[in-house]
Amino acid sequence: MLSALLIFAAATPVQELPEIKFRALSFNEPVIELVIVDPKKVEASASASKGNGKDKKDSPAGEPLKVYGVSLTQEKKTHYADGRLTFYKSITNPDGTTTLSTFVDAIVPTPDSSYIAIISGSADKPTLQLVPDSPEKMAAGSMRFFNVCKARLGVNF
Repeated sequence: MLSALLIFAAATPVQELPEIKFRALSFNEPVIELVIVDPKKVEASASASKGNGKDKKDSPAGEPLKVYGVSLTQEKKTHYADGRLTFYKSITNPDGTTTLSTFVDAIVPTPDSSYIAIISGSADKPTLQLVPDSPEKMAAGSMRFFNVCKARLGVNF
């Protein structure tokens, strides 16, 4: 029975995490310092450190990301889990340790696509909108209007 379970576990494929490409922009804050955590890298480091007493909560893995209000960031690639792209804030605890806290997240509409990640709203209640970003959707020289209001807006030329 045990050998049958082991064979089944070995034959079960590991689910591949989807990847997202994005450039980020802040609408309300001049600069936001965030952290991107790639679940695939966390998984790999957790299995590598297994047995040596380290807990991934003790040493948060992640890539720092500065999001500006005046320009898009360079394109970033990361994997995501549970259909959501999540940005974290690094928080220093009174004892000097650093932990990551979820800052904002959004459902990724289409896996393996490219987006502009727009962070808007207040610091205590931010929102994240993922807008498709590809040359097919918006050719070079095109104008984009982002409505981050709750009401519909009209644009006249």
